[in-house]
Amino acid sequence: MPSYVPDTARYRVRVTPLEVYRYPGFISPDAPEWINRNWIAFSGPDEEKGYPAGPSLSVPGVGIARKDWFVVREEVEVADGIVRERVNVYEPPVFFNWFVPILSPATPSDPDPLDPDDAA
Repeated sequence: MPSYVPDTARYRVRVTPLEVYRYPGFISPDAPEWINRNWIAFSGPDEEKGYPAGPSLSVPGVGIARKDWFVVREEVEVADGIVRERVNVYEPPVFFNWFVPILSPATPSDPDPLDPDDAA
């Protein structure tokens, strides 16, 4: 922690995922348009982390996304009111450490499963 930040400082998250793509080992037809088809690559094994050689995405300025990794278009607040959009790559354990899925909220016309009078 920088020395000018008091020990009592509060923190907040500055990264907001805008769109998430889990790379299946090939560019699937449902891949978002911002996934550049020129990123297709083949990565050698990473013996330290136990990853085998295989298909990957080489995201310029970010790194490699291996099969089942997440490529995320995200918004980063660099200062109060100043945001930048970027693409980042996350291994699954890191992704799930930082982000949790949010299910779509129910619409008012959806039945309430906890209300016996509203059961379908």
